[in-house]
Amino acid sequence: MTEKEKIIEKFKQLIEEGNNLLATKSETETDKVACVSGFKSAKWGANCLQIVKTVYDKNSIHFKNFFIKYDFFPDYDKVCEALGILKTALDDYEKSVE
Repeated sequence: MTEKEKIIEKFKQLIEEGNNLLATKSETETDKVACVSGFKSAKWGANCLQIVKTVYDKNSIHFKNFFIKYDFFPDYDKVCEALGILKTALDDYEKSVE
């Protein structure tokens, strides 16, 4: 497996984990804010930040945008937005190395 294939596989794995994380959605009783698992979202987010930083760098738009969302985990909407950023980072990576 080439380095490119390994990176693409890692992105896809994290996207799948993100989709599974969204399935843990629940609403708090007091303020009706939808949240996902706090522990799982923190772990997933850290792994995503690492791959995005490795592929791009910490000054990239993908990293900066994901990092902004990460500050608001486990908020369900922010995790959804972060997953979209991760998918875009994968799409851009696949197009840039063809």
